[in-house]
This record gives sequence, structure tokens and C-alpha cells, in this order.
Amino acid sequence: MADFREFLLLMRRRWRIVIWCITICMSVAYVLAFSGPVLFRSTGTIVIERADIPEELARSTVSGVLGQRLELILRRVVTEESLQPIVDELSLFDMLPPDDRASELSSYISVEQVNPITLEPELGGAAFSVNVDYENRTLVRDIADMVIDLFLDDNRRARTESAAGTERFFDAQGDRLALEITDLEQRIAVFKQENSGLLPDDVRGNQQTLERLYRNLSDIQADIRSNTERRDLLNVQRDEIAGGTELAILKSELTAARQIYTDDHPTIRRLLRNIAAIEAVGGDPELQDPDLRRVIAQLVAVEREIAADMEEEAAVTSRIALLQYRSVRAPDVEKRLQELTRDYDLALGEYREIRQKRGDAELAQNLEAEDKGERYTVLSKPRTPTTSFYPNRIGIMLMGIMLALGSGIGISLLVESSDNTVRSSRDVIDAFGGPPIAIIPVIRNVRDSRILATNLGFQAIGLTTAVGLAIAIVQGAL
Repeated sequence: MADFREFLLLMRRRWRIVIWCITICMSVAYVLAFSGPVLFRSTGTIVIERADIPEELARSTVSGVLGQRLELILRRVVTEESLQPIVDELSLFDMLPPDDRASELSSYISVEQVNPITLEPELGGAAFSVNVDYENRTLVRDIADMVIDLFLDDNRRARTESAAGTERFFDAQGDRLALEITDLEQRIAVFKQENSGLLPDDVRGNQQTLERLYRNLSDIQADIRSNTERRDLLNVQRDEIAGGTELAILKSELTAARQIYTDDHPTIRRLLRNIAAIEAVGGDPELQDPDLRRVIAQLVAVEREIAADMEEEAAVTSRIALLQYRSVRAPDVEKRLQELTRDYDLALGEYREIRQKRGDAELAQNLEAEDKGERYTVLSKPRTPTTSFYPNRIGIMLMGIMLALGSGIGISLLVESSDNTVRSSRDVIDAFGGPPIAIIPVIRNVRDSRILATNLGFQAIGLTTAVGLAIAIVQGAL
């Protein structure tokens, strides 16, 4: 209680400082609040309505976070080209050059996401407010109405163009993939034709054929060995029957040789010369022996069989070599065919996906054209403002009052702390370290009473004036 009484006494002594601080701070606040330009704000709210058709049935091609979409729309709408008609129609910013008026208006337009129920700022809300600031409270509403229309028209046009652009993109991608699929089909067909017999479908058949040829080759070689042994036996029988007749032997060899060689072969010519030489000297009467003729006939037949088997053996061996070559190349051919087939399957799958997305894009374009997709609707139209938006006069005046009181009290305390005048017993204790022996109260005469009354009057007048000025300024701000 004593501290508060001392504080009141301090304020009483330093009332001039407090009055001066209040006067200066409130004057500065008044100048800041009422001397600058005044702007009025008109706000319209647009809500984002969902599509009439469920999203799982018809998905819109226009997507993205609302904040990002608003930023893009704001950049498209708030341009000199789009704002110039508004400036010309309402004759805005006549004091500026014509080329700068639209850009000046763009600086007074802003958007913010809001809650569609409370209309309070909310990040991620399903609505947004379009704010327009201008110095004329009547024109600011007209400007806001026109800007709202710009937002609605631009959004509708952008969504329709986006859906149409998406459809064109999918058409181009589909055409490109169709050409790619056709090219891959042709390449696969040519590859299969060039590698006939080496394809994966032919590998099993080639293996079975190879096994069969190996068995045939084994049988042929067995026949050759058997016929060779039989030929050797017949040669022995022929020699025994012919008794070593040279003419019979030569004719037998000639018959056998003709089964293998042509008449131009050196062996045939040699045998013919030898036979002709023997016949020239008297012939070979023993060749008329029926047993000898039978053996020679069998020998000729065996030679023919051996020649046929050897020819078949060569053909089978060649066929086996071809199949073995195909077996060696088959893995590389299969790998290359798998690559072509994989590319074809990927292209075909992508083509089908593109066609499906193209259908979705076409449906989305129809939704946008019929205004059945996600759309913007005006939730609250702009209104004519009743109070200014800038500057915030109430805030400035309240700040001036707090600054005035704080500076007045602070400066008074600072001045009081630097004053060494002794005014109370506490000052005596602080100055001399002990209490005073006696305290003589203040004895005022008539002159002192008049001075005191005058000071109190000035204090009352100053305080009343400061409070009245503050109240008047705040009411004016309201």
C-alpha cells in the first residue's frame, strides 16, 4: 500500500512528463492513422463443389492440391490482359499512365483458403476468398464482382482445355504406340521367317528328329557293316568258283564299280582296258558257269545296297549336322525372340492402358462441357464495405495509448531515479543509513495552497484533455 502511495506521489510530481508523453504519442498515432491513404476491402467467397457423378465412375482429368491450383489460377487471372477491361470500364487509377493501371490493380488482389462454413482462413479448406482492396468503397465491390467472374470463367475454361488437352495427348500416344506395335509385329514375323526351325516351338521337334536320325544312322551303319561282310563272303565264293579266272574277276569288279562310278572314272577305264585285252586273246569260257553268274549277281546287288546305304548315311549325317547347328543357335534365337516379344507385350499393354485413359479423358471432357464435374460456385458475393481495411486505425490508436502510458511512466521513473532530492524518511535511511530523529510535516501557507490548487487544476485539465482526445480518436477510427 505504501509503494502504491509513493507511486501516486511520483506521478503527481512528474505529471507534466506523463501529459507530454501522452500528447506526443497520441498525436503521432493520430497522424499515422488518419494521414495515409485509406483502402476498403470487398471479399467474395467461392466454394469448390464436388462432381455430380461419383469419382469411381468418371474420374476428372483436372487434379492437384487446391493451394497449388489457386496459385496457378491467380497467375492466369491477375494479368494485365485480363484486368485491362476492368480498368477501362471503371476508369481506375486515372492518375497513372495507361500501361501501368492494370499492373497496379493486380497488386490489390489476393486469395486465401477459407473454411466453407465459418469463412475463417483455413489451410486446405474447400473454399477460397478473393479479396480486392481499393480506395473507393463503392467501386471496390464492382471490381470484386468482375474479378470473381474472371476466376469462374478462367477456371471453367482451364478445366475444359485441360481435359481436351489430355484427350489429345492420349490420342497422340495411342497413335505412336499403334505404329510401334505394327513395327514390332512385322519384325517378329520377319525374324520367325528368317529363323525357321530355330524357334522355341521347333526345339522339341528338332530334338525328337535328332534322336530319330541317330537311330536311323545306327541302323544304316549296321546295314553297311552287314553288307560289307556279305560282299567279302561273296568275293570269296566268286574266287573259288571262277578258279581264279581273271576275266570273270575283272567283269565282276567292273559290274561292282559301275554301281559307284561313272564310265569316265579311271577305275572303270582301267577295268575296261583289261577286259578288252583278255577278250582279244580268246575270252573267258568259264563265265558261262551258272553258279558264278549267281554269285556275281548277288555281289552286284550287295554293292548296290552298300552304295545306297552310304548315300543315305551321308544324307542322315548332313541332316544331323544341320539339327546340331540349330540346337547350338536355338538359345540365342530364343533370347532375341523373347526380347522382341517382351517389347511387343509391353507396347500392347501400354496401348491398352492409353486407350482406357483416353476414354476416361473423353468422359471427363464431356463432364466439364456439361458442367457436371468439379465446379466453382460463389458462396458469398462481394459487398460494399462499411469500414476501411487499411490502415488499422483502432490498432494504431490502441498501440499509441499503450505506448503513451508506458513511455510516460518509464520516463518518470527514470527521471525520479536520477533525482537526489530527499523527500521522505525512506530517502533519509537510504542516504544516511539510519532513521531520522524527527520528521517535520509540510506546513503550507496561503501561497502554497494556491500553487497546489493550480497544479491540481492543470493536472486535471491535462488528463481530461488526453483521455478525451484518445476517446475521440478511437471513435473516429471506428
